[in-house]
Amino acid sequence: MSYAIIGLGKWGKNLIKEFSKLEEISYCYTKGNQKNISWLKKNFPKVKYVDSLTPIFMDRKISSVIISTPIKSHYSLSLSALKHGKNVFVEKPLGTTLRQCSSLIKIAKKQNLKLFVGHIFLYHPVFIKIHKLIQNDPIVYLDSSWEKYGTFNEDIGLNLLTHQFSIITSLLGTPQKIILHNQPSKKLEKNLVCLDMKFKQNIQARVLTNRLSSKKRFLITILTKNNIYIWENDELYKFDKIKKTFKLFFRSKITPLEIECKEFVNYVNSNIVLFNNTKQALTAIKLLKETAF
Repeated sequence: MSYAIIGLGKWGKNLIKEFSKLEEISYCYTKGNQKNISWLKKNFPKVKYVDSLTPIFMDRKISSVIISTPIKSHYSLSLSALKHGKNVFVEKPLGTTLRQCSSLIKIAKKQNLKLFVGHIFLYHPVFIKIHKLIQNDPIVYLDSSWEKYGTFNEDIGLNLLTHQFSIITSLLGTPQKIILHNQPSKKLEKNLVCLDMKFKQNIQARVLTNRLSSKKRFLITILTKNNIYIWENDELYKFDKIKKTFKLFFRSKITPLEIECKEFVNYVNSNIVLFNNTKQALTAIKLLKETAF
């Protein structure tokens, strides 16, 4: 059995690199960007380029399909793949509505197929480390900030905020209340999001997503009952109470994409999965709708 890739943009290229280390990739579908096709032929000459989905869906040797396309196509492509009996790895979000997401999950379950959503931060070594640490030292406050420039062609909520929701809800559960702070201009509303989330036991989280930033930084500050941690990009820092400074506590040695791809392959082959990411995918879309985003 082998895999097929649908979509060969920047992230599609990353996925084919990782999955080709784990399984045979037989096909790659892309709409016809000649630079991407040339890249595929040069780097993965054994992978057959197709400009139609029919060969992928009709080939019984293809057990699983990897979808990395614009967000608006995630639902329709995942639905077609499932209806043709293929396991599906689809980049987040699973769909643009709660109904779409629920429908795909039900179909996959009914047909006994694997559905896996690319909420990549859940497979980051730093996240996994934090998840273990808070089992004995619970979080009391979390501050999540993501600054970058670009991806203006996608909805900021569906494209970026869903990542932050997946992290926070995996650590804290479902919020009881979300307060979305209004921005002073329409331009900022589309490119900068600031909100507060309130959980049980008076636990709170603040979220900032900014795609108009001159710098690129992913930063989460976590106050636990006994400690303070800062997750910055690929590193985790811990506050030294004696020296009153933050010290490097943990650095990831493997990329989250490597872990995520291996998790999907393990899921397909052995039915074992680290996180129920379809649940997180569903929760992320639900929270977007609740914030009237």
